[in-house]
Amino acid sequence: MQDVNIVSITDTTFQYNLAHKNSSMCAELSYRVGVMVNGIYRTQFSLTQDMVFRTAYRIGIMKVVVVSASPRTNGRTQIPMRYVYEHIRGSEPDTEFINLAEGGIECYRGYGIQYNETTTRATQLLTEADVWIIGTPIYNSFFSGALKNLFEYVNYKTTAGKVAGMAILAAGNIGFIDVQTLLTQLMSYFRVITNPEAVYMTVDDISDDGPLPSIASRLRKMADTTLHMASELRHDM
Repeated sequence: MQDVNIVSITDTTFQYNLAHKNSSMCAELSYRVGVMVNGIYRTQFSLTQDMVFRTAYRIGIMKVVVVSASPRTNGRTQIPMRYVYEHIRGSEPDTEFINLAEGGIECYRGYGIQYNETTTRATQLLTEADVWIIGTPIYNSFFSGALKNLFEYVNYKTTAGKVAGMAILAAGNIGFIDVQTLLTQLMSYFRVITNPEAVYMTVDDISDDGPLPSIASRLRKMADTTLHMASELRHDM
């Protein structure tokens, strides 16, 4: 049994050291792999040499972006989505939060235009992420126009194979299925696989301190199952 210490994983690349390597036996050797991701010990397991690269990719840290799609500075959507962000960041440190209530995302005006840094960075985060967790309010029986504007910047040719989860907030118990369908159609255009178990919330489910316990539990489950879907897709690669 040889020791392999994967000392870092960044995106889909990694570095590793082989201890006591015997090149004449490489094809037959089995390796014990200890994985450190961003300084956190993740797992240890055995595998043959030809599986080292593929397995390291699979267990590599995922890039996750959580989006709060309400442009209102006092909007309630940002409260549960920040909760989701903090929950995911506990297991996936490379997690970012795009809060459209903070402003800065310019109105899309077409290709070949120089946009500000906030807009460019948000576009880059979405493009590079493996997983999107999107929370949107319902406005006029639709998801927010600010969310649609954000996705105008994203090139659908670069997003195939990503996985998305969603949470939908409304003033009352109406319109959830319609908006989930519309948002799923948008994800399909980007060739993104969508977790069908969306979380429906009303403003009464959200306090200033966070979502009510029942909603918090559903948000955690949605986030966890979405990450699991993305992980399983990596295993199938």
